[in-house]
Amino acid sequence: MGGTRAVKDDDEIDAVRRTQKANEEAMRAAETLLEEAETRDGELVHDGETLTAERVKTEIEVALVRERCALDSTIVACGERGADPHWRGEGALRPDEPIIVDIFPRGEERYFADMTRTFVVGEPDERVREMYETTVEAQEAAFEVLSQGAGVTGEEVHDAVCDVYEDAGYGTVRNGDETGFIHSTGHGVGLEIHEGPRLSAGGGELESGNVVTVEPGLYLPEVGGVRVEDLVVVRDDGYENLTDYLKSLVV
Repeated sequence: MGGTRAVKDDDEIDAVRRTQKANEEAMRAAETLLEEAETRDGELVHDGETLTAERVKTEIEVALVRERCALDSTIVACGERGADPHWRGEGALRPDEPIIVDIFPRGEERYFADMTRTFVVGEPDERVREMYETTVEAQEAAFEVLSQGAGVTGEEVHDAVCDVYEDAGYGTVRNGDETGFIHSTGHGVGLEIHEGPRLSAGGGELESGNVVTVEPGLYLPEVGGVRVEDLVVVRDDGYENLTDYLKSLVV
């Protein structure tokens, strides 16, 4: 397989696809831990012990080792500190609060994959539900633009996401806001976890064979964060989603 480049051939795309399938197994392992957890004294408990971000990360790592994948780090971010999209997460996980799980492993063929889901164990409040539903709507808006296939620009995809958030009353990076949607819509994935092209302001025309994330999210200091992320391939006449994992907030 070739070096780092924005357009992937079929063999390279299949390598990313295989890594993403392994990624889904790791996400399933994390979600299962959360599903099995109970609530005690404001914390989640699993097998009689406090369920921590570190415990979930270990389960993710074990699942990926079984799939012959490597992982340098991952994100399991709970509660208000999840309003920082770059916080990796630590400590006890709590019920009724959003937990962002973002996994980005490298497969045995050296190609990366990337996906994010947000979970709540228990009952999210209406604000979190609304943030999540708007984020899924924003991702669907991005997919609508991508359905036009090669030739659309990364900026057009990004603008569609910003439009949904701004119409819902949230701040966006497009407007220079510091809360709300505060990062790009996506990036290329291949032999590097972050490579071209970009789905952001100034993002150029997408080509058939580009593998990109679509990862809108909202971040409010008093609430935390929500993000959903799928990995897609741009095609001549549309796109192919390499991610086959349900989006469901409550576990």
